[in-house]
Amino acid sequence: MRCPNCKDNILIILVYKDIELDFCPECLGIWFDSEELQLILQGDFNEKRNFEEVTSEEKPKKCPRCSRYMKKAVSKDIKTVLYDVCPVGDGIWFDRGELEQLVERYNELPGAKSFLTWLAEVFHYEPEGETKNKNDNHIERR
Repeated sequence: MRCPNCKDNILIILVYKDIELDFCPECLGIWFDSEELQLILQGDFNEKRNFEEVTSEEKPKKCPRCSRYMKKAVSKDIKTVLYDVCPVGDGIWFDRGELEQLVERYNELPGAKSFLTWLAEVFHYEPEGETKNKNDNHIERR
């Protein structure tokens, strides 16, 4: 798959708890196939229920799976960050920093804390008030 931001860069696969996430090493964006985010966060998180489509003047990006133009969406709890969502449900694209904001908002969900720790290790992101525990998870590249 190719990066919807950089267009020419091929996404590399990062594995988190047996879930393959597609990552652009150039722009640091990350692609989640449908329901992968729900599997990671666990608990009461549903992609269809937690995102709502909005209009935006931001240039649309093409879905790395189906090449259709993605729709802009916001989390119902974070109205200030625009996410790119495939119109046929293939998945969600997060630009650099967007994913961390979303996961921090849902930090009470069972999988959020360990995922934030993993994000901190992979992307050198430091969640507020958290310290890194390097033994929790690992990065596997294929």
